[in-house]
Amino acid sequence: MREQAGDLGSFELGPATYLHVDPRDDLKTIRTELLVTEELRPGRNTRLALVARLLERGTRRLPGLRQVSRFVDELYGADFSVSVERLGAYQALRVTLETVDPRFLPPGEALQERAFEFLHDVLRDPMVDEGGFPVQAVAQEKAALANLIASQGNDKLAYAQRRCRQIMGAGEPWALSVLGEPDDLPAVDARGLLEFLHELLQHGRIDVYLSGRLDPAAGVQQWSAFFDWPRRPRPLRPDRDRGRVPSAACRTIREPLDGSQGRLVLGYRTPIGIADPQYASLALLNQLWGADAQSRLFRVVREQSGLCYHIASDLEAASRLAFVSAGIEPRDYEEVVARIGDELGRIAAGQVPEEDLRSASALLQTRLMALDEDPAGLALFDYQQRLAGSGRTRADLCAALAAATVETVAEAAAGLCLDTTYLACPRGAELEVAE
Repeated sequence: MREQAGDLGSFELGPATYLHVDPRDDLKTIRTELLVTEELRPGRNTRLALVARLLERGTRRLPGLRQVSRFVDELYGADFSVSVERLGAYQALRVTLETVDPRFLPPGEALQERAFEFLHDVLRDPMVDEGGFPVQAVAQEKAALANLIASQGNDKLAYAQRRCRQIMGAGEPWALSVLGEPDDLPAVDARGLLEFLHELLQHGRIDVYLSGRLDPAAGVQQWSAFFDWPRRPRPLRPDRDRGRVPSAACRTIREPLDGSQGRLVLGYRTPIGIADPQYASLALLNQLWGADAQSRLFRVVREQSGLCYHIASDLEAASRLAFVSAGIEPRDYEEVVARIGDELGRIAAGQVPEEDLRSASALLQTRLMALDEDPAGLALFDYQQRLAGSGRTRADLCAALAAATVETVAEAAAGLCLDTTYLACPRGAELEVAE
């Protein structure tokens, strides 16, 4: 059954199982992206991250990284990866395979058939041993994942952003790490991980995105046959059905951190989500406030006042959040926080030149339409809209951006509520920050 929403031709193949097709003749490849999505939950997030790493290692017919790599090379240099993605309160297993368009191959090459069979094996016939994933492979991937999680502390700004998120969202799904937690790893075993994969494929939402020179009808027939196992999906709650979490009184957290500068992160909550009519105004607020070098935070706080090394705002509408991150000297902490609030207050008061608003709107519209040249980006946009429970297209959003006014942007700004102020200070500098 064809769905009548979104930018792409979309078809429902079964319960919570969808095919989204982006047929185009300007690409030289066929890109397949398969996402299996569930809500983020403690413990399961770690298992999903481990499963992704194990699926990339091999199948029963290709039992090892070397065999997989050789096979992918034989597909005329295809590109294959398995990863985990987070979008708001959701976590997805993401399998991607990009192959050359068959029209550029010698006649008789069955490349797409081989690629399709390989993807099926990755999910349904992975490398196993005695009823579970190979024990040695699991041990290796546990160690590799633990090291990856530990290495995240090397990027001090990213570390501060994660800490602010964890503190701000304690008990909320979106605060969980997409890579999981090291403390979960000892309890994970090889057999349990395989059972977890089977459960995920039975109960998760599945979206397949195809782009390239395609016949949508043939794609529906082929992919309907792909899902040859019983599925009983658990419904995902769209963002619009989630209860609004009231913000507690703003808290201030300071922690020591190695390095030469302080990392400041301010976390805000907003009542506006991706599917809400006011989303375009919220996106414009972010663009005007701190999204790039033309924004107020960059021009006023960094360039004019010289109060920070860098500063930017970032919108996470899938979780109804916004963040401002900055690299500062600890002694400038109070002034920087005040200036950030001042610039938001000016937007909320309607002090936005019409020319600035139109320029920001035109830039965001241009970026949306440029997704025609970015199949992966277009798939992500469509996926975000669907998980949020919205059928909005890029044209719909462009129209909303064009219709936004200084007043609607001011309302979006007034709705932001500062929840958490997090400052990571260089060790020994904490006393420079006034309590």
